[in-house]
Amino acid sequence: MDLCLVFEVCDTVVFDLDGTLVDSSLDITNAAVLAARQHGLAAFDANSVKPLIGQPPHEFFRHLVDDEELPEIVSTFRTELAELSDSQTRVAPGALDFLQFCREKGKLLAVASNKTETLIHLTLERLDLLQFFTILVGTDNLPPKPHPETILAAMEDCRSKRGMMIGDTWMDITAGHNAGVTTVAISALSPHPDKLTEAHYVAESMGQLTALLRAGEK
Repeated sequence: MDLCLVFEVCDTVVFDLDGTLVDSSLDITNAAVLAARQHGLAAFDANSVKPLIGQPPHEFFRHLVDDEELPEIVSTFRTELAELSDSQTRVAPGALDFLQFCREKGKLLAVASNKTETLIHLTLERLDLLQFFTILVGTDNLPPKPHPETILAAMEDCRSKRGMMIGDTWMDITAGHNAGVTTVAISALSPHPDKLTEAHYVAESMGQLTALLRAGEK
């Protein structure tokens, strides 16, 4: 089906956060390094974090500690990430224009992220993006993507009949498929752009997505 038609008939657009709406890779990596140092993980490799961004943060440390130690390290990581104040996190290229376009078209907007709702809210507020969103869903009490529950919860809270999921990882795309919504992959900041082929549609950037939809109006 034509992307413009799909967008026209959907009432809700659900976004991933990191790598989709924002480029937060430096802050996430720095928070992981600080957490590892606090817990004496001398073998921690900062370069291992970027390919895992978007996954639950326990994956950053799983190969170095026993499972029972992970919750404490993850808690430290989240504290460090909040204290970094998104100092190096930026709005992803084209994301603001696309959010404004969605608002012009009367779409309900939600975030479904593998972060906690507190961290989602903090990031969006600091980047002045919170104003666009009706619902924020994190993994406080829900399983992380690729499980579909965060997307389904966002859709339910928005009372949505037809939705679209936009993300940058295979987890977002798989979760979207499992939730029964149209999936759009954004490849520009993806840690694994080669794994986005299962999406219904792929765009290089949010700016390209906006351009495609605006062109379809003519």
